[in-house]
Amino acid sequence: IKLLLMSGNTSGSGGSSGGCSLSDYDVLCEIGTGSYGTCAKIRRKRDGLILVWKELSYVTMTEAEKRYLCSEVNLLKSLSHPNIVKYVDRIHDRATGKVYIIMEYCDGGDLLKRIRAHREKKKYIPEQQIWKWLTQLSLALRCCHCRQGVKAVLHRDLKPANCFLDSDGNLKLGDFGLARVLRHSGSFASTFVGTPYYMSPEQMQKSAYTEKSDIWSLGIVAYELACLRPPFVADKQRDLATRIRRGEFEPPPDCYSPALRALIADCLAVTPEHRPSVEDLLQRPEMIPYSGSGAEESISPERGSLQSWADSLAKRESAVRRASAQLESARLDLKARQRSLSELEARLAARERALIDVERKLANGQAQLRFEQLRLAESAAVQRLDAATSTEPTISNGRPTCDRCSSCQQLPQFTTPDTPPPESVALSAPSATSFSAVSVGLPPPVVALNGRQRRSGASSTPTNSRKVQPDEQQSAAVRRPPIPAPRRSVLRDQANQLYC
Repeated sequence: IKLLLMSGNTSGSGGSSGGCSLSDYDVLCEIGTGSYGTCAKIRRKRDGLILVWKELSYVTMTEAEKRYLCSEVNLLKSLSHPNIVKYVDRIHDRATGKVYIIMEYCDGGDLLKRIRAHREKKKYIPEQQIWKWLTQLSLALRCCHCRQGVKAVLHRDLKPANCFLDSDGNLKLGDFGLARVLRHSGSFASTFVGTPYYMSPEQMQKSAYTEKSDIWSLGIVAYELACLRPPFVADKQRDLATRIRRGEFEPPPDCYSPALRALIADCLAVTPEHRPSVEDLLQRPEMIPYSGSGAEESISPERGSLQSWADSLAKRESAVRRASAQLESARLDLKARQRSLSELEARLAARERALIDVERKLANGQAQLRFEQLRLAESAAVQRLDAATSTEPTISNGRPTCDRCSSCQQLPQFTTPDTPPPESVALSAPSATSFSAVSVGLPPPVVALNGRQRRSGASSTPTNSRKVQPDEQQSAAVRRPPIPAPRRSVLRDQANQLYC
């Protein structure tokens, strides 16, 4: 605490390096509580500038806490970056044993409030906004991790509550109360401090760690911005430490790009050597558009020589050229894919037209086939109808014959008994429209011979029977019953159906 007191003028009522006192400010309201003190919104009387101060009491502090207090004040004075909360002044009140650290006021709140607001609305944060905030946070960490000279700074309490937003929505990193200055590049910090949900596996194991612990915390902040919740949650600190050491977490939602998911996975690697550095993160194409807008680092003697800045700018230019080349290659690839897609669409359209022509021809062929089948069926029906309505057969040479049926000639000859038949037998003559016995499948005609009826084709022949002479056959009349009317009606209906 002596270093703090010797760094500026002090008095009983209050003092600062610029000669300010508590009476030069009006307290407007209390904002919240930080790591080691209370934050209040104030207004400077001489120009009305809105600021914020952190009220820290060192009366009850241990020696370690006093060292942390001195570390925060010295860090705020040495760090100058647009994405780090700006240090304005300090006031030491010896009467009350309190120190007031005055900083710029970020009226946009912090990331924790933004995350809670989106979680209540059940709406994810846009990915471009996440990339902008992660880029600005990486630039702030580069200002801390840059080993210009022999100094490097670890924040060690990186979380959404310590990432503040100004009126334009730009991110500013604050609350360096737990930061630790590494005196040389080979030194390690091993103090167990920080918020458990954002602590790295090496912190949980209480082992040595370097700047890669802040990269782990940055990955958790990125995960919480995407998923609106931390990746590792448990009721007990032992279970939380186990989950952090395993490094197993659910992947971010599918609405985010693979690049953002890869960044989160790389930052949350369990092995510190597998995590990227801040410079590696800033080389990603998604961060390059935001790395030069409103986030340029200020040049100061403590930041290094002009040659180092020239080298840094040269690296950025080379990164921009590589990104431009990648974009041009992607654009050409996209054009080639579009051309191939257009050619494929044209081929598909041609095949579709050919298929339509084939289907049309097939339909025409089927229609012609059906028409031919109907025509053949109609012709067959007409022929059968004509055969059914033909004249009755006559007996010639002992065989019933007709004009349109040659099968009648195959019927057996009629035989008669020895007694000759009468000259004329009165038989019921068939009508002109009757069907023949052969064509309709009726029994053979009955011939009246000598007063007895014998069917044609009988196999039994009496001993005294004789063969009917041709003149007798011509005089003999065939007696055959006419086709019944119902049978004619059925045959006519079948003919009409065949015709249809």
